Amino acid sequence: MRTTTPWVLSATTPPQCSIALWRGYVTAQFYAWDLNSGDVLLLSPTFPTWRLSWEPSVSLREDPKAVAALEKLEAELVSRDWVRIGREPGSEWYEYRFQLGRRPSSRDVAA
Repeated sequence: MRTTTPWVLSATTPPQCSIALWRGYVTAQFYAWDLNSGDVLLLSPTFPTWRLSWEPSVSLREDPKAVAALEKLEAELVSRDWVRIGREPGSEWYEYRFQLGRRPSSRDVAA
């Protein structure tokens, strides 16, 4: 007797990454890291974080050099077919998540 095995569709999730911040004493840098492996995928340009005592203190969110570095990293991700899918609740302002390939649809979420 011959039996057939039914086809099983696997719902594999496309790779995802998140943006994080490395902060040193004098400079900082954003980086995109793979959520599964933990590998660093891309780096932003570095930007200064240290200020002289008479210079005004500026938060990273308002620092034009930090914002430009983040925008460059995001543009590089998009140019490599990564799609921004949002942020986790409670995450930092720069911690966007990206998914490789197309934007997830409601069908993907229901699976």
